[in-house]
Amino acid sequence: MTLSLRAVIMWIVVLVLTCGIPVGLAFAAPDDATMAWRVVELVNQERAKAGLLPLKWNDTLAAAASVYAQDMAVRGFFAHNSPEGTTPVQRARQAGYEPYGWGELYVGENLARGFSNPEGAMQGWMASEGHRNNVLRPEYRELGVGVFTAPSGIKLFVQEFGSRPKVLPLFINGDASTTVSSEVNLSLCTEMVSSWGSVGEITGMMVSNSPDFAGAAWEPYRSSKTWTLPSTAGTRNVYVRLRDRSGIVLEASDEILLLGVQGGER
Repeated sequence: MTLSLRAVIMWIVVLVLTCGIPVGLAFAAPDDATMAWRVVELVNQERAKAGLLPLKWNDTLAAAASVYAQDMAVRGFFAHNSPEGTTPVQRARQAGYEPYGWGELYVGENLARGFSNPEGAMQGWMASEGHRNNVLRPEYRELGVGVFTAPSGIKLFVQEFGSRPKVLPLFINGDASTTVSSEVNLSLCTEMVSSWGSVGEITGMMVSNSPDFAGAAWEPYRSSKTWTLPSTAGTRNVYVRLRDRSGIVLEASDEILLLGVQGGER
């Protein structure tokens, strides 16, 4: 899985139109974009060690994170609240992240600066109780990251964590981008924040390699399931329906590139 073009475009539009930052400054270095995705990989590695589900990249949170990383770099401040007093919640809301039924967002933020690479920033966050708690909070399901290099050469890292109502991501092999085996592991989320404006406890699931769920049947929900993809090499999609006790049904999907087969598979 790669950083989407849509995410980059969103960053540019938000920076130029809402923050008044010049177009030339709206383009973060490619190295910074690569580092942003590397931060997500490191976060999910730490969550796997703790027995937690991964976090899914979210373009809206990434836009908020990128804007704020660049704002801190350009204006020379470093704080969770901007000089104008805007908070992480307000920035996520302005970017378009959806609130729960009580009207508030479920989000959190980590900041780091002075590290030359994502590994150093991640070590710093994991060494701090508050930042580590954000990384390992079970209720979070999504993550956006912004990295920007200031004119001085100092890098600013921003993590924006969140969960949205009625959005329960699916992960193939822990959100891996490729696999060499058609047998994969699926990780499935349930609602852990609130049913207000969302769904209740997930009790049933239906999984399919086809978006029309042809031939699929409901089964009891579980957070992990072994699954077999079509064995032909190429991009493979898996689709899931999740149902709560009241009968509300949500859908999610994920994709992975099957490079080949192992173990005599055909």
